[in-house]
Amino acid sequence: APEYILTSSMTSSSDIWCLGALAMECAENNLPHCELHPARLIFVYKNPNLPPPRLKKPEKFSKEFNDFIELCLKLDPKERPNAGELLKHPFIRKACTKLHLAQLLFMHKLIKK
Repeated sequence: APEYILTSSMTSSSDIWCLGALAMECAENNLPHCELHPARLIFVYKNPNLPPPRLKKPEKFSKEFNDFIELCLKLDPKERPNAGELLKHPFIRKACTKLHLAQLLFMHKLIKK
């Protein structure tokens, strides 16, 4: 997340960025800005005039997926939705039922123990 690169500060909003980056990696087999040297990212994320990362070929993906990525990868962490808001997003709502999501969360808790 940009805020982690700039300040080494991680928050739940940073996790939302990571979720968007992971979704982008799954779609394109690359993380956002993977072509840049890590030291260069500091300058990219410090410049508020640069746009956040986007899918290289957005037309290959649904409108909902593109919107999900855009929301998660907002440069300003205050502008990113929280997890509860993302659970209501059309991309997530179409991805699985509430029961399926509850089962995944339950399995995650079992594995963590």
